Amino acid sequence: MAIRRHTLRAQVRDELMQWLAGGRLRPGDRLEETRLARALGVSRTPLREALTGMAEDGLCLLYTSPSPRDCVSNLVCRLLLEKG
Repeated sequence: MAIRRHTLRAQVRDELMQWLAGGRLRPGDRLEETRLARALGVSRTPLREALTGMAEDGLCLLYTSPSPRDCVSNLVCRLLLEKG
């Protein structure tokens, strides 16, 4: 008999899938890490891991905010291209 161990990431994913099936989360809802982690009683790390896996399966989209360094790099590139 095989004993299955579920990681916290898998448990979080399962719970989110139940929330989707039950209507607690709806397609198009914005998923805020801090709020979801608090509601699930977990840290943001397993939540992020679960959401990353769900995104890989096409179940959600992940958006990240650019860092200040990214913004400066993009601005410099744009200025150079427009000057060109």
